Amino acid sequence: MKTDLFRLEIKKGIATIWIDSQKDKMNIVSPSLIGDFEKVFNEIENNKEVIGAILISGKKDFIAGADIKSFKGDKVGDFQPFSRKGHELLQKIEDSKKPIVSAIHGTCYGLGVELSLACNARVCSNDSKTKLALPEVKLGLLPGGGGTQRLPRLVGLQASLDMMLTGKNIFPFKAKKIGLVDEVVHHSKLHKAAKKIVLDIADNNFKRKKLKKSLVVKLLDGTSLGRSIVFSQAKKTVLKLTKGNYPAPLEIIE
Repeated sequence: MKTDLFRLEIKKGIATIWIDSQKDKMNIVSPSLIGDFEKVFNEIENNKEVIGAILISGKKDFIAGADIKSFKGDKVGDFQPFSRKGHELLQKIEDSKKPIVSAIHGTCYGLGVELSLACNARVCSNDSKTKLALPEVKLGLLPGGGGTQRLPRLVGLQASLDMMLTGKNIFPFKAKKIGLVDEVVHHSKLHKAAKKIVLDIADNNFKRKKLKKSLVVKLLDGTSLGRSIVFSQAKKTVLKLTKGNYPAPLEIIE
């Protein structure tokens, strides 16, 4: 199966979804991506021979960003149907009984990260060009694909706020340290590593390594009082830096 944005290959029960835009040099997010991915996802879900899937890029980057112009609407609310459809699809990925593993190489920004967060696990290459980020805040926007919910559950409150409020790049070994990815491997072994995780999850043999957290971090992330302190401090820092002129960071905290 092939669309303008994806190629689907199935071999020995493992589906490989290649993100590979035919029209652009890089994989970028546009409204058509949701429709194309839904077709590919439904094909996997309805194929009884498929036990799991790997999401990987056919280009030098995973998903390099978004085509902002393609999201413009004539009036307020024009974007809502696309947003709703995107959230529904990401939820289907998260709820799928077939394990889906994201294999990341190169730039992985915005919806690329949020798409990966909806997967069962993530593996990335150790290449210096591999980087993950939620840079929406730099454009005055919020992560719009569930990142504000899934990221804290995965990496903890403080690490997620740091990513979302700064939009900074997270490189491979830092990503593994905070729990954003499960494995870091050489680019040449990326697909193989993702396949192993798919099979391990399918056989109930996959165990995510527990993050090493200090007592202070455990108290701040794991208690209601601690979380209140984190949110309060984050809000004070944002207001000090922005003078209240940029609403996006405050909306992320809320």
